[in-house]
Amino acid sequence: MHSDCVLAALLVMVTCVLPPEVRGQCTTDPSLQYEIVETMLNAQFIVFGQYNGEDPTSNYGKFTIYCIFKGTGAGMPENVTIDFRGNECSPTMMTNNTNYILMLRSRNIHEEDIFLLYEPSKDSSAAFPATEQNLNLAVNLCRLRDSDISEPQDQTQTTVSCPTRTATEENCVTEDITSVAATRGKQGSPIIGLFVILVGVLLLGGN
Repeated sequence: MHSDCVLAALLVMVTCVLPPEVRGQCTTDPSLQYEIVETMLNAQFIVFGQYNGEDPTSNYGKFTIYCIFKGTGAGMPENVTIDFRGNECSPTMMTNNTNYILMLRSRNIHEEDIFLLYEPSKDSSAAFPATEQNLNLAVNLCRLRDSDISEPQDQTQTTVSCPTRTATEENCVTEDITSVAATRGKQGSPIIGLFVILVGVLLLGGN
């Protein structure tokens, strides 16, 4: 009877721990991750758009760009590829068909549609939720000009527009306010702890 309870508890907890369709493999230390503005200031490219999933056979992901905050401007296409090869253990977690602000870097200076994630450390995500707060940070970032912010050159699939930059040189964003990175972090640790406690109680109850 108690073994059945333990098995049931295991199944329930495993179901709770399993993530949805996401990419991002590794547990990271949130205390060591770069904040969003620090990441943005050093990223080569900053884009806002939708993550469309990863091909598990090639380790390439697809991303639809709504707006370019920093980078190649109108030269960047609407649909780009993210090369995840060699980066299977990544702190960046993205859910399919979800909007993100994404930091990228060039894979090759001659390629306009294939990019690598910009992860400034092994604990720092390249993706941040596309909340109104985070979008305001991105569009009002210091070192950007109005002309830097643009929609992709061949935009046909979306009617989402770039947010409006309202900052001036005197009040642009140079440091972080509270923001949440789209990282796995150690968010699973409390669940695992509860799981251990529950199994222990059930085993002790069977004695």
